[in-house]
Amino acid sequence: MPVWLIRLIITLIISSLLCVAVGAIGLLMPGTPPVNYGLAAGWRESFAEVLRETPRSFSDVIGESSDAASKDVRLYRAALFVESPAKPFGQQFRTINQGTGDCVAQGVRTALRTTMSVKAAKGERKVVEPFAPYIFGTTRKLVSRWPCGAAGADPSAAMVAFEQYGIVTEEEAGVPYSGALANRWACTGPPDALLKIGKQRAGSSFPIRSAEELCQAINNGYACTWATGMKPARYEERDGRWVVTRWGGWAHQMAITDFDGSRSSDLSRKYFNVWNSHSEDPRISGHPLPLGDEPPGSFWMTWKDIDRFIKSGDSVVYAISDVQGFEADDVGSLLKNLFQESAR
Repeated sequence: MPVWLIRLIITLIISSLLCVAVGAIGLLMPGTPPVNYGLAAGWRESFAEVLRETPRSFSDVIGESSDAASKDVRLYRAALFVESPAKPFGQQFRTINQGTGDCVAQGVRTALRTTMSVKAAKGERKVVEPFAPYIFGTTRKLVSRWPCGAAGADPSAAMVAFEQYGIVTEEEAGVPYSGALANRWACTGPPDALLKIGKQRAGSSFPIRSAEELCQAINNGYACTWATGMKPARYEERDGRWVVTRWGGWAHQMAITDFDGSRSSDLSRKYFNVWNSHSEDPRISGHPLPLGDEPPGSFWMTWKDIDRFIKSGDSVVYAISDVQGFEADDVGSLLKNLFQESAR
């Protein structure tokens, strides 16, 4: 190889490394404005507050005395500051359209991935994509023991499966998501090799009994999964967002990842954001595209309505914890320093 070509290659390598290093240093230098990925003014300060040390157990969250009900906490924004095989840094996670009646697994997956993103942004772990067919298979076959061909799953059984069998990633499964695979594993259970991996990542959950508890969980970095008979049927623009104002009926599970109580002391103007597992295309899902930076396929509901649904027995809500087994990556460590600096 010619000497000039060798020198050129070395120069290009050094230049590329310097670009990466300068970009990382630029994030951390005092007085340097951070990159704003479409977030509203004040996002850095509000997000840094969310990234405080999380409680050791859910019992430390529920009943704590704070002004949580007046805060604006968007856990979905944590995804912008982490990267995974499913998305690059600076972008939001996409909705994976469910291909069968595995909404319970999809709701758990979305809530867990959001909680994991918060932990990753704090520099405590990396974020991964929980594999929905594994959650569906362990819930249906190993806990509920439902017959093959039946639709859906029990939301409480999914929490038992999460605590006993944990999760695996799509990369570990070695196959992409599909409804057919989810249905097959619902009949046979996931492969033994995956169960061996998943059992090392047992998670935990906490039943949510009111909008107040839901608000406290989200304020402490825990996204929640919500099984309900409520189907959004009409949307009204309020406070810069689409709010559901009329309902139909279905048996479905979604995730509740965010809370905004900053607009008013009136409970009808305090909102929870719900993230569905249906298509991001409003022509298919019926959900209008968000008016803000919320993920497509999500919508808002008032504190009053969420509280009424939970207390009526129509809904089952669980806060979802993190899981073990994934070390923090370099991006997470950089962001931990960034947010510690912003909190000073």
